[in-house]
Amino acid sequence: MSNFIKMKGKNICNIRVYALSTCIWCKRAKTFLDSYNIEYSYVFVDLLPENEQEEIENMLCEYTSILSYPIILSDKCEPIIGYNQQKLKNLIDEK
Repeated sequence: MSNFIKMKGKNICNIRVYALSTCIWCKRAKTFLDSYNIEYSYVFVDLLPENEQEEIENMLCEYTSILSYPIILSDKCEPIIGYNQQKLKNLIDEK
C-alpha cells in the first residue's frame, strides 16, 4: 500500500506498524523502534480514506478479534497487538 511512510534504519526484517495518529501507545512503539534505529514502515489508519480504513481493518481482523493499536506485523514473529515493549525488544533482538 502506498500510504506507508518508511523510516530508515537497520533492516532486520519487514516491519509494518498500523497506528492511529492520536494514539500515545502507537507513538511509543514508533519511538521505541526509532531509539534502536530500526527500519520500519507505518501508516496512520485513521487518516486514510474510509474505504481504505475498512480494507485495512478487515485485513487486521485476520490477526486479532479486537482492534487495539498499534498493530505491528513482521515476517519474523507473531503480530504484536498493542504496545508491548518486551515483544518489541524480542523482535529486534532475534537474529
